[in-house]
Amino acid sequence: MAPITTAQIPRHLMPQIPKNKLSEFCSYLETKNITSKTSKRPVKWLVPVQKHVNQDKVDNIMSDPSVIDASPIIVTAEGYIVDGHHRWIAAKKLGITEINCIVCDCPLKEFLKLAHDFDHSFVKSVSELTTYGRLGVLLESRRDIDRRINSKLREYISREIKNILEINS
Repeated sequence: MAPITTAQIPRHLMPQIPKNKLSEFCSYLETKNITSKTSKRPVKWLVPVQKHVNQDKVDNIMSDPSVIDASPIIVTAEGYIVDGHHRWIAAKKLGITEINCIVCDCPLKEFLKLAHDFDHSFVKSVSELTTYGRLGVLLESRRDIDRRINSKLREYISREIKNILEINS
């Protein structure tokens, strides 16, 4: 079982992996000598690391529980959730005991860096899905965002994650 402590990383620093890129993400991890496997895991075994939650998103998932298993939650071997916090919370509230996961054999700190470096990863704010999702605006891939933003933002994200993880070690 994973430790009970959490890193409390702000949502806008958490990497998001598009559902249609999960296979490519696992292949990317393999090039970095990180193994991954898909398996069911007990919901109580998983540990959240994301500090902020969009309650509207959790409520929407709870109204359609099929969303929970539509794509696996991405976790480290220790059970830290990297992508899928809202589905995990909905599963927990609904009393679901097991959830489909991609389990990656990599420590959290290294995994977050690798996930951010994946070409198709992106980040979201807490309110982004509520505000923009209703307008039908699709989130851009990490590559598109990188073309438009200053490289200092990437440095800031890496530095903030490093600081948060060091504080919580």
